[in-house]
Amino acid sequence: MHDLFKERLNDWRNQGLWRERKLIHSPQQPYLLVNHDKLLSFSSNDYLGLANHHKIIEAMRNGLSEFGAGSGSSAMVSGHNKLFHLLEEKFAHYLNLEKALHFSTGYMANIGVLNAITIPETAIFSDELNHASLIDGIRLAKPQQLHIYKHNDLSDLESALRHSTYRNKWIITDGVFSMDGDMAPMTELLRLAEHYNAYIYVDDAHGFGVMGQTGKGILEQFNIASPRVLYMATLGKAMGVFGAIVAGDAVLIDWILQKARTYIFTTGSPPVLAAGSIAALMLLETDLSYVVKLKQLISYLAQQLGQFKQYKSSNSAIHPIIVGSNEEVMRCMDILLQENIWVPAIRPPTVAPGSARLRISLSSQHELSDIDRLVDILVNIL
Repeated sequence: MHDLFKERLNDWRNQGLWRERKLIHSPQQPYLLVNHDKLLSFSSNDYLGLANHHKIIEAMRNGLSEFGAGSGSSAMVSGHNKLFHLLEEKFAHYLNLEKALHFSTGYMANIGVLNAITIPETAIFSDELNHASLIDGIRLAKPQQLHIYKHNDLSDLESALRHSTYRNKWIITDGVFSMDGDMAPMTELLRLAEHYNAYIYVDDAHGFGVMGQTGKGILEQFNIASPRVLYMATLGKAMGVFGAIVAGDAVLIDWILQKARTYIFTTGSPPVLAAGSIAALMLLETDLSYVVKLKQLISYLAQQLGQFKQYKSSNSAIHPIIVGSNEEVMRCMDILLQENIWVPAIRPPTVAPGSARLRISLSSQHELSDIDRLVDILVNIL
């Protein structure tokens, strides 16, 4: 039996797809202690640099003292902790949405939501570059109709919507696509949803805290307020903590609460995480300096990377340099590591074969000099 997996592991390694975890000895921050080396990191999704913020740490300490370590059972069995209730209320109010529901992770949110909204006569239209959690959620949901439309291709999507006869139609998309850093055309998607009586579920894991004038995400970026949009944001990226929130029309949220198996049949998240998330949300509400600085860094990085033909332009915190082969992207990453800079090499199956890339992600804690240091080395290896 184990020989079968050993053969597959050897084959995986020979394809240049072997992954190893780096051992971290410090909190998330631009300079990480990795395997006892101090590295300038462009690997984290801690976009606003809140993962090690003293106010969030203090709030979590207080939450731990008041509510302890664990939640006991499912929120439907042993009770819904008041901190999570407060977080849901504050999040919905912050985004001007009717109601919100907390999930343990973004992955669990997507799987739970997609299975809940897939009732009889459901058609799902999904962008081909959506996150794995959306793909897996759709596979498990088994809608009556599934159309995978070409990335951000409105003509392809509209054609499929036009020919669909199902009553419950859902457009599924990332807000900011995690490996390319580009955005879904939300204004046009909403226009199509309104015209063809469809709904939109948007996973804004990489947009919340980054996009929009005040960092409220993809809905603020496109000035969208519609009961047709169901919104998901994670709490472990720009918020710096852990978990996810789904928000939107109250009827939809109530239905998801009743039907999402990943909410009902899992032990509730520790209340300490809600304490940290509430503190992070308060920082977003009261101090725009994190968002403002991140936007300045994004603009500067995009300008500096524009000299490379392999760079795929982005207005988000994610900036990909498409290298091509697995071997070449690993070579580039290794050279950067020798210079004590960590930019992760992204390979299949995360991205399509032949599109391996360096994925540069920014934090508001980076400085312009950090970007200059990175670009100076990229000049010599690309």
